[in-house]
Amino acid sequence: MGRFQKGQSGNPKGRPPSGVCEAMSNTLKQAVKEELPAILRALLDAAKNGDTAAANLLLTRCCPTLKPVQEPVATPLQGDSLTDKAKSILDLVCAGTLSPDDAKQLLSSLADVAKIQESDELTRRIDALEQMAGK
Repeated sequence: MGRFQKGQSGNPKGRPPSGVCEAMSNTLKQAVKEELPAILRALLDAAKNGDTAAANLLLTRCCPTLKPVQEPVATPLQGDSLTDKAKSILDLVCAGTLSPDDAKQLLSSLADVAKIQESDELTRRIDALEQMAGK
């Protein structure tokens, strides 16, 4: 049998607060805060002199990660129904005025709209049935 019983902590009150670690942490933070401009300058100089670790640290910590940004596409869609609009999107792709990736996103959006409309229609029908049943 082990030293402690199963399910019971060997230190039920936990570690007592000491404040020493917190004081040391605050002291270190203050020292870094005061020397931050010099530290950054040293890192920048090291990176300029070919230190790839310094360059990596600067780029990953100080510069935001670049993300691709897609420009909005003004696309006139023809037709009243979602089916007509989908055909209009495919026509634009075939004509070379809309990229296949943009078309895929638009068609996906149309599918989402169709699901929302379907959900709205089902809610409306359920409400109507409940009213007829007297609920």
